[in-house]
Amino acid sequence: MNFLVFIRNQDYVSSVISVIKNVYNDDQKKILYISLVRPYKSLIGSFSEQGLDTNKVIVIDGITKRIMANPQEFSNCRYASSPTAHDEIISSMKDILKSFDVDNIIFDSLSQVSIYSYEADAIKFIHELLSTISVLGNCEATFLCMKSDRDSSFISNVSGYVDRIIDLA
Repeated sequence: MNFLVFIRNQDYVSSVISVIKNVYNDDQKKILYISLVRPYKSLIGSFSEQGLDTNKVIVIDGITKRIMANPQEFSNCRYASSPTAHDEIISSMKDILKSFDVDNIIFDSLSQVSIYSYEADAIKFIHELLSTISVLGNCEATFLCMKSDRDSSFISNVSGYVDRIIDLA
């Protein structure tokens, strides 16, 4: 099942942690967290502070390489060169889904995709992500979005690809 979750802009970070806690359980295999918002080190620090087992989280980080050419490597992190490196992100996701048992994918965030890419490219990217998840992943996917972007044309188009919409705002 695929979810689109709207989060209030003011409570974004705490709401993201809440979403993760809702999909996380101790018996879980892995969570794949695709981030176009926060870098790996910041995410893992927040997760650890909240008591999440960071060994069960794999991150595709689309931010760090925009700032740092050769970031430190971590076994549970794959870097994309930028948030617009759609092919890199999808390729990394395919590799992870083939190599690990992933229970949940969290995509953070649709709001950023619409900022960094033309709408047609962004829709194609999300459609390809969802197609890859349905073919390779035996897991759920949660797409996060800021509430303020709810009425955008991009989000209206993408919302038709998910099974359920949840409004936490």
